[in-house]
Amino acid sequence: MTNQEPTLRDILEVLQTFSKNVDEQFASVDKRFEQVDGRFKQIDKRFDEVDKQFKETETHFDKVDKDIAGLRTDLTVVIRKEDRKLGALIDALVESHALTAQAGERILSLEPFAHV
Repeated sequence: MTNQEPTLRDILEVLQTFSKNVDEQFASVDKRFEQVDGRFKQIDKRFDEVDKQFKETETHFDKVDKDIAGLRTDLTVVIRKEDRKLGALIDALVESHALTAQAGERILSLEPFAHV
């Protein structure tokens, strides 16, 4: 076996093979990055859809909150009217001696609208 020095051609062939292998690896990495980029685009689309649904739901909840507030106001008005009717009834019962004044005061002191 002789120990020969590599020629310039031998070195160039090795470099060319190395370069080809590096290029193939970079092409493989580029392909993987393209796949990852595609997945990120899909995730972005999904986030956009979720964000849109969240905003629609938030708008829906705002409407429901307003409706509930309106109902609460309506119920308060109706209960106050009924409370006035109850007060008038108790006054009539006390005046006709069907109810004692103390019993009438006790009933009127009850909630939701206590008469003091």
